[in-house]
Amino acid sequence: MALGNRFFRNGCLALALVSVTALAQDDPAARLAIHSDATGHERFLAVHGQRALIQGLNGGGLEVFAFPFQIVGGLQVSFRHEGSVSLVDGANLLRGIDYAPDGITRTYVATDYVVREKLFVPRDAAAAVVTYSVQSPHPLDIVVSFNPVLDLMWPGGIGGQSVKWDEKSSAYVLFEPSMRYGAFVGSLDIDAHDTPSNNALESNSGRQLRVSLKAGGKDGHDARLAFGMLESGNADAGLALRSLLSSLPAAEAAQHKHVAEVIDGGIRITTPDDEVNSMLSWAAIALDQAWACNPQLGCGFVAGFGPSREARRAQYEWYFAGDGLIANDAMIATGRYARAREELQFILKHRDEKTGMIWHEMSQSAGLIDWSRYPYMFVHVDITYQFLSAVDRYVRASGDTGFASEHYDALAQAYAYGASLVGSGGYPRIPAGKEGHNEQDKLGDELSLSIAWQQAAGAFAHLASVTGHADDATRAAAAAEQARAGVLKRYWVGGAWIDAYTPAGKPVHARGSGAMSLIDLHVLSPEQENAILDQLATADFQTDWGMRNIPQSTPGADPNSYANGSVWAIHTAHVATAYWASHRPWTASAMFDALVAWNRLDSPGHIHEVAAGDIWHQQVESVPEQTWSSSGVLTMAVDGLLGLSFPAGQSVSFSPHLPAAWDYVGADNIPVPGGKLGIHMSRTAKGFAFDIDNTGSPVRIALSPQLPLGARLVGATVDGKAVQATVADHGIDAHALLGVDAAKGATRVDLKFEGGVDIGVPRAVLVPGDSSHGAKITRVHLAASVLTIEADVTDSSASTIRIRAPGIIPTTDGAQVRRVTADSFDITPKPSGRSGYRHVSLVVRLAPSG
Repeated sequence: MALGNRFFRNGCLALALVSVTALAQDDPAARLAIHSDATGHERFLAVHGQRALIQGLNGGGLEVFAFPFQIVGGLQVSFRHEGSVSLVDGANLLRGIDYAPDGITRTYVATDYVVREKLFVPRDAAAAVVTYSVQSPHPLDIVVSFNPVLDLMWPGGIGGQSVKWDEKSSAYVLFEPSMRYGAFVGSLDIDAHDTPSNNALESNSGRQLRVSLKAGGKDGHDARLAFGMLESGNADAGLALRSLLSSLPAAEAAQHKHVAEVIDGGIRITTPDDEVNSMLSWAAIALDQAWACNPQLGCGFVAGFGPSREARRAQYEWYFAGDGLIANDAMIATGRYARAREELQFILKHRDEKTGMIWHEMSQSAGLIDWSRYPYMFVHVDITYQFLSAVDRYVRASGDTGFASEHYDALAQAYAYGASLVGSGGYPRIPAGKEGHNEQDKLGDELSLSIAWQQAAGAFAHLASVTGHADDATRAAAAAEQARAGVLKRYWVGGAWIDAYTPAGKPVHARGSGAMSLIDLHVLSPEQENAILDQLATADFQTDWGMRNIPQSTPGADPNSYANGSVWAIHTAHVATAYWASHRPWTASAMFDALVAWNRLDSPGHIHEVAAGDIWHQQVESVPEQTWSSSGVLTMAVDGLLGLSFPAGQSVSFSPHLPAAWDYVGADNIPVPGGKLGIHMSRTAKGFAFDIDNTGSPVRIALSPQLPLGARLVGATVDGKAVQATVADHGIDAHALLGVDAAKGATRVDLKFEGGVDIGVPRAVLVPGDSSHGAKITRVHLAASVLTIEADVTDSSASTIRIRAPGIIPTTDGAQVRRVTADSFDITPKPSGRSGYRHVSLVVRLAPSG
């Protein structure tokens, strides 16, 4: 087992992971396959195409959508031996779920047969297919029940749906009175079916229908049930069904090929930790699966995947511009510029052309109803600011100034709208009837909104400059500077931050973690920044599965609320990145590790929106597949963990904070002019080794790895030749600095150091229902051979701090020291007899082992 797994893993995994480090395998879909024995009724499943979707809860029945319609709901399966009348509910036989990027397979096991049910959605078809493969010497009846729907996704509706059995087509045809819209549910393997009745004493409204499919037997025949949209309610369903089934092998092959293109189409990160590799690879797949093409609206990122409830046909699965911009950050971070450009164009397509305001929410059905009558589209004023900043990030990263020139008038109009909200103090006010970042409370202005304006003004200044609009650039730069000064004056009062003001001007002291954005803005003194960083690192904010948005000690905090005390994956990812940037890697790495458990809560890669703040489980309102959560994981890994940037491919910066558990990390497919770049860093007994492979033009690389705490840099070589390297001391951690000109081909860099200590917290192995017990490090200091660690701990044996110190024997008073490996030790504070977290200051003396 890899060092990362030995070092930070305790207990058994809920999932059997197929390693994604074996990159030479030919089948990426198989390489990323995950088997789960977690088959509970509340487990959410989803199989995605660009135009269709199968989703639902294991116990509640599956739903089939072909955007913007739901075709059926309540899809469930039962089994019956040939000649028998007794049905066996599939839910009672379900034993495993196999996830692969090209589909999901559920396995049902009985005493004398096994059924594998593959859920598949073609990438480019408004259709879905479920295949039943039976392992049995005797034929088996597969009885599938479903509720016909044929209605627009929430909140649209067409009404008057009908269903008929078409014997010639071997399919049910769903239609509505105008016959404009139609769908089919059919199979060439049906040997029995319900017949919708025309009975005056019986209503067909919401009636469940059943079909029986024959499968298995000596020839091992597979049965397939297909779902799809028709061009109209009176179109030939049989022709559509046969066309879909005949194209199935080609569609499956195309999906396999596409998976490989997704994996190799952006930056690929490899680590010694299989769980991390799985999380990152699946996050890239999840974002590709969140790309939806709607015939009326176009193609863009969709968010909020979850089962239908009450009147909602799908929990959301809407286009959200804000969510799309966060997804775009992941596209930019991983070098997927073409997709980033498509998303920005999609957002611009639906902007308010009268005001320049960027929209927020748009249902899949918006193209077939009067969406202006719904209060969702233009409600969040912060999205316009975020959009300008996102365009600037895209242009800087890709070098695509042509995009900014092509859309300059729209960008200028968006900037003008944003500027119109700004008053004399340099900060924006939220207009009546609109919202800022916080959509739960009515506010007059917000810290987060004001910072978003400052960033947007700076972004537009750069966009105006690179497109030759010098006067606009000068005015926007002045507005950004005014906003920068205004933020500190408005939101830092009496040595503490203010989160917002009510419309009446009353300050709101939520003590929320939004204060991290002040650090991002670099307007505070080092003392002020450290005070915030110390506070946000405590157990009042931190849990073993991420960061609460407000501390649990705040009056009125509710760990089960959506926005006041819960844990958000996207927020945890953002704050972790900020901690790496602030050179506090032990806190950042702990938050990175905390998100690993989210990858196995439901579908891999598709990470939940929000978890409870006291017990590890999804919060009741959480959507199970939230696009921005998956995005945050990828962006955090590239920007934070690796410190990787490559503006326009002209230069590359690589500033990794290698976790104490790991001995290597690698990044491949970094875009450079004429090709791709790979950087692989390994930890050796004498320092770091970098193996660089460049298939493109020569490129300048700034290497800046974090050194172990207290390490001494003793030399550097490039391809065996001595070169000069320096050290940047950031007070808490230090980084080696070395510039390398990487020619086409292979380059070897060695950075040699002596001594040093790495610090980390073992990853918690979580199962739903667990509470938080792990240590939360707030500050670290090393003076000579004395290491001081400030931390919040519990009396749990899991509340340990691990140090890696080759050639060192640590000792301490008030704590137990246990050797874990030849060069790593667990430091566990002695029990106090108190419940809950307490703060400790551990003084660890480091003596040479020899």
